[in-house]
Amino acid sequence: MLVNLESRVEGRGVVMVPYRPLHVPKYHEWMTQPALLAATASDPLSLEEEYDNQVSWRDDEGKLTFILLDPWHGGCTGSGLKKGGPAGNSPDVDDCAKIGSRLGVKEKEWGKFEVDKMVGDVNSFFSDYEDDEVRAT
Repeated sequence: MLVNLESRVEGRGVVMVPYRPLHVPKYHEWMTQPALLAATASDPLSLEEEYDNQVSWRDDEGKLTFILLDPWHGGCTGSGLKKGGPAGNSPDVDDCAKIGSRLGVKEKEWGKFEVDKMVGDVNSFFSDYEDDEVRAT
């Protein structure tokens, strides 16, 4: 969905960014795992098909996809902070979870940082269905 093309949603332990071409190779690697394909009722795609799928999802006004980033995943590259926050405390929104330029990641390195922190995705589907009764799907 083009509406979230420049969005980034930051929470205490997760960051959501739009699914972009730079995410496709790692996403495609995930989707080669038989257990994940079965759990998501997905068919295996070639890398080229996955790139086409990413464009399709981006342009579809009825779908919204975010890639989930865990700022703690693999440590906080470039920040000097370690998992667990200062003195080993639980993650704090004022340390490693403040990602991007606030973490010391240079803008030109942000794409690699995002790919390194990928841990999942979330999809939302929208429809124009209007009915007073709940529709069973």
